[in-house]
Amino acid sequence: MARRKQQEVEHEEKARQRGLPDRVFQHPLRMQILAACHQREVTPREFAEERRLHVSNVGYHFRALHKAGYLEVARKEQARGSQRHFYRAKQREAGDEEGAPMAVRPEGHLTWTPVELDEQGWKDLMEELGRAHQRSNEIEAEARERLRESREKPIRTVVGLGGFERPSGTSA
Repeated sequence: MARRKQQEVEHEEKARQRGLPDRVFQHPLRMQILAACHQREVTPREFAEERRLHVSNVGYHFRALHKAGYLEVARKEQARGSQRHFYRAKQREAGDEEGAPMAVRPEGHLTWTPVELDEQGWKDLMEELGRAHQRSNEIEAEARERLRESREKPIRTVVGLGGFERPSGTSA
């Protein structure tokens, strides 16, 4: 257990160094869990079975999201001598890595768009997201150079891109 805790601490430190705002963004499975819990109440076992994943791994990520305040237990049910926890996404204010609310600027952008694609559409969209990520890195490098020359105060920004498959039978 001590080894696992040490690994978590090291993982968190690496994430901070990379500028990740919150542990929820450090693993793509967590974004999928969050998306599912925005759609409906779900148990870790249901989520794992839908995706053919190990429930212990999925449960770990559910607990991490719950502990971070992104999920809440909607209800509990007795099942085969144990309790099933049904989670849903918790409504919360967005915050930066220190927990302070993020500033909302009129030109800011946030979208969540469920789409249906064929195999080629999936490949095209993932390629486009990759290009957007690369371009965001280029823009940051250019801005860093201008900031160095101007001594202007930087605008701390979080950029998030994601594309993942929804399990069949789920709605937007």
